[in-house]
Amino acid sequence: MYLFKNGSDEKNGHGGFSAFLWGCCVYLFKYYRPDFFFDKAIRYNEFYFSSTEQLNDPNDLKTSYYFEDDVSLWQRVLEKETFLGVKDLKVFLDLDGNHLAKQLCRIFLGCSIDGSIEDLQLMFKRYDSDVASALSLHINKNNLIDKGLLEDSDESMSQLISLCSNGIRERILKGLRVGVYSVSFSKNALEPMMWAHYAAGFKGCVVIYNAPDNIIPLKRNIYSDEYINYPVDSVEYRDHEKHIPILKSVLQDDLAIRETLLAKNKFWHYEVEKRVFLTKKYITQSLGGLNFALSNDNSDRIFHHDPSLIAGIIFGPGFDRNKKESLELLLRDNRRHKPCSQFYFFDTKLTSAGTIKIVRGKEIESSFKTGNSGEISIKKLPGILNQLGITKT
Repeated sequence: MYLFKNGSDEKNGHGGFSAFLWGCCVYLFKYYRPDFFFDKAIRYNEFYFSSTEQLNDPNDLKTSYYFEDDVSLWQRVLEKETFLGVKDLKVFLDLDGNHLAKQLCRIFLGCSIDGSIEDLQLMFKRYDSDVASALSLHINKNNLIDKGLLEDSDESMSQLISLCSNGIRERILKGLRVGVYSVSFSKNALEPMMWAHYAAGFKGCVVIYNAPDNIIPLKRNIYSDEYINYPVDSVEYRDHEKHIPILKSVLQDDLAIRETLLAKNKFWHYEVEKRVFLTKKYITQSLGGLNFALSNDNSDRIFHHDPSLIAGIIFGPGFDRNKKESLELLLRDNRRHKPCSQFYFFDTKLTSAGTIKIVRGKEIESSFKTGNSGEISIKKLPGILNQLGITKT
């Protein structure tokens, strides 16, 4: 089995989503080629979370994990309760004074793993005797014997140490991810290199999305009314290795992972990227075991947003003109079941200087009843573009 995890577990019904849209407007731009995936994105209000192998940068989302030199983090991991396996290590171990945490910190300091469950198992096997020695000094032996939970024998003690070692391993497992996936946006709608690379050489388009307060509510099932809020993070451009602090990952859920993977090589700075993350966790299914299953079905990375999040489309100079009318009808049809604000279509041209410029715009009412739409005047166009965060024309 696998679990999806995101920035918030808060689920909103449709009423909650409407209230959400009153937040501060933030507009994001996503470049599309004019293909089947663009059609799906518009028709089904769809986002697809890409894996490392599907991204242009082969190092993007690729990382390893390391153990921090922080006794306090180890102490919090030991005190962390879990739903499966050894739920509370304090029942079996004396955790007072951080003494066990200090020993474990020394044992694993400097260790790194590639994020696979096999590498985690090999590491624990490598330090099995060291961990067992540390645990033997901190077993609540007399207390457990009094409660009838432990027999005063070497075999019983060995079994208990193994049980606690598995409990620690299972807690560390919570910090690893089976996979990390992302949806990418840009804060720049008119970057020529982006149009060339991601919009089929100016034959594609840019979809304008509204993400109030840098949050995008998504749902896994297109028929559901329950949304989960996903934070939109800004990418930082700096050259460095990506290593996730594993103890923080255990304790902070996806925050440590997001912070690490928001760094990209400076070469990509022109993208001005923002992204949404999706991760899958390993989970345990039996006491002391590290059982897991992976899915090869990419459909589990397809999510859907509300139709009103699409604020408009910027068409490249080479976009098929005959397709624009059908796109307008499709966007209206998706929005006709509830009140939505107007959306915009913009046409562009490629200048002799190699820049892309918006030359005209169209404002379109969502309702089929009024059918109101019309070209935006030259005088009004700059104000609307500025409102949408499109400042370079």
